[in-house]
Amino acid sequence: MEALVVRPARPGDAADLARNWIDVARHYAELDADAFQVPASDGLVAWFEELLRRPRSTDGVWLVARRGVGARLLHAVEEWGRDNGAVRSVLTTFHASPLSVPFYEQGMGYERRSIVFEKRLD
Repeated sequence: MEALVVRPARPGDAADLARNWIDVARHYAELDADAFQVPASDGLVAWFEELLRRPRSTDGVWLVARRGVGARLLHAVEEWGRDNGAVRSVLTTFHASPLSVPFYEQGMGYERRSIVFEKRLD
């Protein structure tokens, strides 16, 4: 099994980040089309590339995983965090996701620590 390498995203990763962003958006739009939409792909790679070129703090990591890789990747990220002085791992997901909620709670031992409220204004 190939080892996973965890590192901060950097310039040159924009095309992969954009592709994952679209894939995740499609997944969540299927779960709740009123709350999520798939962004236009035109300009997305350039947008990510510009973000990656900006100075960033070192207290966060962008993490995107696909089914089948998630646990290995999250374990690798947690190890990377420990090795870099982190004492806590915090993530967000959609409350009604039938995949991610059980994965994080039962599979990875994460606990719910906050609630985000939303209200449509139209």
